[in-house]
Amino acid sequence: MIALGPMLLLLALLGAPLFAVIAASALWGYSREGIDLQALAIEFYGIAEMPILLAIPLFTFAGYLLSESGAPQRLVRLTNALLGWMPAGLAVVSLAAGASSRYWLSRGARSGPSPAGPGRTSKALRNGCRRPKLR
Repeated sequence: MIALGPMLLLLALLGAPLFAVIAASALWGYSREGIDLQALAIEFYGIAEMPILLAIPLFTFAGYLLSESGAPQRLVRLTNALLGWMPAGLAVVSLAAGASSRYWLSRGARSGPSPAGPGRTSKALRNGCRRPKLR
């Protein structure tokens, strides 16, 4: 049992997939503490049964389709054409879009602080999409 720890470390250094090494070390730790491994299977089933997990691959697929369609570039070009004359026009559009989506989302049952709120998005656009200065 004691040789299992160095063996897992050796497997990691030899290039074994890290998820397998981490899972094996977790199972080893559970078995050392006397926790029945059937409890883990029941817990995994309970987590996998949650319907919210279906949203993760669907959001990933939607993001892939959006990026491959070129829609983000067209949206940036459209907002630049409409509000490019205004200083930080793209940031204003981002702030308005984030605030309006925040308003409509808060009218539902779920609301709360978002790590990627409208202020953070507009700052990223303002810093990343500066127009070249004319000389």
